[in-house]
Amino acid sequence: MAMGLTPEDPEGEQLLRDYMTFYKGLNAVPINFPGSTYRKALKARTNIIKTIKKKLDQRKAKESVDEEDDDLLGCLIKESTYTWENICDTILGFIFGGLATTSTAICLVFYFLENCPKALEEMRKEHLECMRSKKENGEEQLTWDDYKNMRFTQNVISETLRVGNVAPNLWKKAMKDVEFNGYFIPEGTTVVTHLAAVHLNPSVFENPGQFNPWRWDTKDVKKANNLLPFGGGVRHCVGSELARVEISILLHYLILNYDWESVVPTTPSQPLW
Repeated sequence: MAMGLTPEDPEGEQLLRDYMTFYKGLNAVPINFPGSTYRKALKARTNIIKTIKKKLDQRKAKESVDEEDDDLLGCLIKESTYTWENICDTILGFIFGGLATTSTAICLVFYFLENCPKALEEMRKEHLECMRSKKENGEEQLTWDDYKNMRFTQNVISETLRVGNVAPNLWKKAMKDVEFNGYFIPEGTTVVTHLAAVHLNPSVFENPGQFNPWRWDTKDVKKANNLLPFGGGVRHCVGSELARVEISILLHYLILNYDWESVVPTTPSQPLW
């Protein structure tokens, strides 16, 4: 979707390894010392940019356009106003925003559903009804309307993102001097917002530690704008709807065709509290 690469391609496999090294260094102590996690992350980012630049040059050297070019990289190349630095940063941001986050959310959905049979049963009924309706109309493929009608599925996804906190933090920079709750924050300071503090706050969500998809049927909860896994405002994640679509489609086919269970205990044998 980003550059036409898959994990099976040698380049795609190396890109994935570089990305995971880069990802591990995001929260590392920023000490640029040989062998440090931070140094490895910087090197991995350089390798990622080189891979993107190589694909960019290969595309530009081609005389004709084919199906391989019908991806994000191809779209960015068509926009002649973008420099190669803009394109590389955009591709890296796309990979960063959609790789580990969506896959982690999918894993958490299955974890929470296994521990909430009632929610799994209601989801299965919703998707069976979807297929029954399509069969009556002589249709097979899922459509956008089908996706928009998966009301309870969206509840499950929202609740998973709230309880699971796939993206627990947002990094912002103070654009001017700010005083907040008695603290002075100088201009240019990096501010880390802890989204779990909102998602698991009992004054915002009743019984916040409980996985309860039905809470999203309540108008007050749905309209409160307190679900922030994709950020908000003008910097709201542009891939938020795509992530929900991917999760919904995968759930549709797996729920209708498979059952699953954990192969390891879902809770520690010796909990911390």
